Amino acid sequence: MSPITKKSLFKGQYVLFGEYLEQSQLLYEKCCVLGYIFRDKLNAFLELLREGGDDKTLNEFIDQIGDPAAERLKSLKQTPKNFFDLFLESEGTKMMRQLYKVGLIKYSEWQDFPKVYNWRMRLDYALFNLNMVLLEGIGFGYRFPELTEKLTSYEFDKFEWRKYYEAGLDIGAEPPQTMVMPERQKKVLSLITPFIEQFYPDKKSTLRL
Repeated sequence: MSPITKKSLFKGQYVLFGEYLEQSQLLYEKCCVLGYIFRDKLNAFLELLREGGDDKTLNEFIDQIGDPAAERLKSLKQTPKNFFDLFLESEGTKMMRQLYKVGLIKYSEWQDFPKVYNWRMRLDYALFNLNMVLLEGIGFGYRFPELTEKLTSYEFDKFEWRKYYEAGLDIGAEPPQTMVMPERQKKVLSLITPFIEQFYPDKKSTLRL
């Protein structure tokens, strides 16, 4: 998170809440694609992420990894059309209500998101939350592969994208060009392959990289 990390003389390193949420959205999408790619060899893939633990613990973890994603999906009022529908508003609202409850911010509803965009979130808290986002994203792609394909291939129209832009997100006024699933998979794999080649070269064949 170095590109958005800032430092305060008295409070240490922090990120702005709005920028954190934007990065969470990007991370969630990429991890959904990873869960989708490695859904048939998830055990081998998750071994790259875990620290210690036995096979029983890992297998139990795999069985549970999609639960938070299923809960998020169930909480939505309608089936999401894209990853913004799935994650952004629900995650932002959840966090705003948590922060409001403990008195850290003055607003708890999504329509007030622009008012808390610049709230300073401690870096350690942000990183802890991103770990949860990472795991849930992988779990979603693993548990809901067909829906992941659908969300990935969604084409934004300018009016819908503008809604998110005007809500205060620094995403640009125009929607991105939609990437078909094979192209999205290729791009995501390009981000993790150098890491695997350097630290886990023996896993390349298992993961078919």
